[in-house]
Amino acid sequence: MRARQRCDPDLAAAKAGRYRSGQWPSADTVRNHFGSFGAAIEAAGLHPRPGGADVRWTDEAILEALRDIAYEQGSPPRPENLDDPSEELPGVEVVVLRFGTWQEAIAAAGLEGE
Repeated sequence: MRARQRCDPDLAAAKAGRYRSGQWPSADTVRNHFGSFGAAIEAAGLHPRPGGADVRWTDEAILEALRDIAYEQGSPPRPENLDDPSEELPGVEVVVLRFGTWQEAIAAAGLEGE
């Protein structure tokens, strides 16, 4: 199921809608309340990811990551290219939350029709 969530832009958009509608707190709200996202994870009784990267992705950093993938593979990235978010790559959810849809992110990166 988790792999499907990362690869399915419609599911990621539905999750992003929960943030926008106020059903889920934003990452900033969580960080402000707990001090860091990792602290919130620990407060929930879970373990933060190894490395503890708490990266805040700017719009331009997301677009640059998408362009880098396109350059490396010779075609616009697909959601599955971001299956494993890291310090170097945002997750699909981050991209869709920021730009509305995967296609809008690709367009904003100037990668439409490549």
